[in-house]
Amino acid sequence: MPGQTVPADDAAGGDDGSVQAAAESVDGFESTEPSADSDTEIDPSFLYRRAPRLLPHDYEIGQLQDLLATGRTEREVLGTLLSFLAALAEGTIAEAAMAPDRRQSLSRSLQFHVRDGRLPHAARIGAVTGTEDQVHVALRLFGEPGRVAGEAYLESTPSGWRIADLQLDLQRLAQPYTAPTEFEPSAARWLLLSP
Repeated sequence: MPGQTVPADDAAGGDDGSVQAAAESVDGFESTEPSADSDTEIDPSFLYRRAPRLLPHDYEIGQLQDLLATGRTEREVLGTLLSFLAALAEGTIAEAAMAPDRRQSLSRSLQFHVRDGRLPHAARIGAVTGTEDQVHVALRLFGEPGRVAGEAYLESTPSGWRIADLQLDLQRLAQPYTAPTEFEPSAARWLLLSP
């Protein structure tokens, strides 16, 4: 690793074969070569097959955004949304996260809910979908005592991705949440069928 000091005995590998063992491992995986005392042989190609990632789903908004394996656009969109939602949870409106031409109207509509204390304390963020210059993201916000699902629309501006519109009924955060009583199997078909 850069900036890491290795003692002289370890740099030479010592008598325990640590350099050879390190040379036989790739990205932290042990060599797939069978050892001399092994009775079974492992097909090396089995270890290198990539399976599709299974991501969590929310019952109302669908597949959640993969926060670890995202591209540049998704990272920038998530950064804008997360900073906006963190500020909203604290009772402030992050106008810098809004598109300049929509800032005044969005801020005015949110001030009403902030003033009345209808604030989310947690959120789930759905998959980022859209084009190069406009995306939408499904959101589910959790407040006390209610929950609300909706969407955020973001557009690309010279200063980065900014929120152009929010389709959220924040008044529902003040209403007690009741779980749906009916189960519709087609809504949860991802659980029943393999991809």
